[in-house]
Amino acid sequence: MPLHYAAPWMYDGQRAFASQPTHLHGVRPTVLQLKLTEVTLPLAPIAGPLSLGAPAQPRIFNTFNPSIARAPRSLRQLCQRCAYVVALRVDPLHQCNATSPLLQPTPNHKPIATGAWFKGTAFAVLDVSLKLVAWTWLLPRPEDQVSIAHNGSRWFVAPGAHGGYDTPPWGKPAYDTRLLLLDDEELFATTNCKACTFMVAKLEVTALAAADGGLRELRVWAPYRVRSFSRWMQGRNQALFAGPSDASLVHDGLTVRAAVPDGAAAPSALLIQPWLGLVASMGVPRFRTSTVHRCYPQQAQWWAQTSLEERIRQVGKPRAVRLFGTSTCGPTPIGAPLNASVLLPRQWATGRALDPAFDDVRSSGRKITRRLLRAQRRLQGGVGAASNATTGGERAAAELNASMPRDAPRRVPRTINGHPIVFGNTELLINHTALERRRATFDVGGSRVSPTANLIRIRRTTPNGAPCQALLGIGHTHRGTGHLERRLLRLDPSRRADYSAGIPGGVMRRRGKRMGRGGGRVSGRGGRGRRLQSHVSPAMNPTSPFLFGYRYTHFWYTMQAAPPYRMLATSAEFCIGSAQDASDCESVQFVSGLAHYPPGQEADQLLLSFGINDCEAKVAHMPLAHVWAMLRPLAGESGACE
Repeated sequence: MPLHYAAPWMYDGQRAFASQPTHLHGVRPTVLQLKLTEVTLPLAPIAGPLSLGAPAQPRIFNTFNPSIARAPRSLRQLCQRCAYVVALRVDPLHQCNATSPLLQPTPNHKPIATGAWFKGTAFAVLDVSLKLVAWTWLLPRPEDQVSIAHNGSRWFVAPGAHGGYDTPPWGKPAYDTRLLLLDDEELFATTNCKACTFMVAKLEVTALAAADGGLRELRVWAPYRVRSFSRWMQGRNQALFAGPSDASLVHDGLTVRAAVPDGAAAPSALLIQPWLGLVASMGVPRFRTSTVHRCYPQQAQWWAQTSLEERIRQVGKPRAVRLFGTSTCGPTPIGAPLNASVLLPRQWATGRALDPAFDDVRSSGRKITRRLLRAQRRLQGGVGAASNATTGGERAAAELNASMPRDAPRRVPRTINGHPIVFGNTELLINHTALERRRATFDVGGSRVSPTANLIRIRRTTPNGAPCQALLGIGHTHRGTGHLERRLLRLDPSRRADYSAGIPGGVMRRRGKRMGRGGGRVSGRGGRGRRLQSHVSPAMNPTSPFLFGYRYTHFWYTMQAAPPYRMLATSAEFCIGSAQDASDCESVQFVSGLAHYPPGQEADQLLLSFGINDCEAKVAHMPLAHVWAMLRPLAGESGACE
């Protein structure tokens, strides 16, 4: 049954837009009237550890902030009906109405920490008509969330858990997950968590085919996670996208093109847009399939001979219940086989996909480095070393220097075409913030603008018949700030940082030292920028029912599909017409996913997955031609694509 929101939960767009002094392109936001599809899950009441008190009482949770992406190729081959995957935030702290626990007084009139409440991510598979095929819980930390110990505390799940089980692990939550399908097979996700600044996870998805063309025994977990501690990478609204790894990009004076073996397509690099105008790379992830014949073989062998209780009496509980390989196997049943995706962290650097000449340079650099280290150790001698150690070390160093060729590399490069050799390291590629500041690209009157969803590639034919393409993204701003958000802005300086206005000179410092190339360069490409002093929202209504941001609007933008990833065009701001009033919008709308519809690059429509008032999850259908018509080229650009 559709929800009906009271007036304070609506935007009142016609009046509010007229009272706001500044909008993108100087044009008032529009209300888009689009076809909407609701995404719901059959959630049963969920309870948590009794020690947490009120937050752990059984209750029905809300789902919102959905992120949609095309289903991986292996999943589509297994399941005829599978077309899309969606990550949804599951949280009792909704803002649907006044019944939210956020607005209810506690028995002792003391506030309850928001971290005590459950926050999790549900992973759903949808068919082409956006109907639910199967769903389960995403386990972002399987090493902490999978155990065979007694689960009366509800902190973890046992191996074999699958589907929509009603006891998701309460600990190590991840939420506001956004999905990206890389090279049509590898599924990546960004998540927010209580104790991390920025994290990208590779997701493992396993299931069995069902007789009706659907799925059964769906399981999803994160076997690999990479993090960045660079301040300019922190936040909650980074956008991922795939970029060409073989595009030549001069970086730190080094230009090396990657050769593509046997005519195969070059692998995509995983790129990040942490703020509008910045582009960073985490490298080129390469995987191979490894067959695990039996997950948790030790327990499988024990349990074939005795019970868990007997084994606990024999070897003790810690040893009996300890599982090895939980990151790889996740919730796979004990003794079951698994075709796991294994990350090859140096495949990009040592595989056939590189120019052999670079391999030779890198290999010789390693050899020279090892020989220099050995000579240095001999020079230092050490405790208890022989008296002639220094003499021998000096002789070895002299021989080494004499034998080194004049053109020998003095340092081993850490990037190729600007991308880190080791996947997971972060390298700032492009900084266009100074350019966008000169063009006033994101001037919305002082409110902060951020990317909202992962980028997708779009194509069209220009009026003169030439093909062109671009990366399409969607950004947002909000002009209202609730009292809890204002409190967090005062307490947490990182929430006040706004690097869409540029990168200040000292932002690359960490622990008192200037960061190296793995953390990016200070000015990047495009000049040194500045940072806004604080997050300014002109609308701070003390009577608003919202505790965090509200009065959201969105806008489209396009970037070059290859380096240097310059911004090409933006649209005027918009919101999506509500189901209860097509001429108005809910005050909180957050678009967190984009996908082609029907699935594929030649689709003529887009799917926008978005959350409403921290309460509902919906998907809007929008013709791609309408998006092109909304885009306006920026100053100095010839069009919205190239």
